[in-house]
Amino acid sequence: MEVEHEASVANAVRKVKTRRKGAIPNLEQFQFCHDCVLDYTQSFNIYSNIAAKLSDC
Repeated sequence: MEVEHEASVANAVRKVKTRRKGAIPNLEQFQFCHDCVLDYTQSFNIYSNIAAKLSDC
């Protein structure tokens, strides 16, 4: 994730569930995992917000 700034949450959840069947039992838990990964990858885009604001000027 640090290099590509992307991840497949569905594949990661699938791998976890093969080892622990009870892990991530519902859609809310899946959405939480997705949101965490999204926040993490967006934390690397510190300067993209500044670039977007500059392009609006």
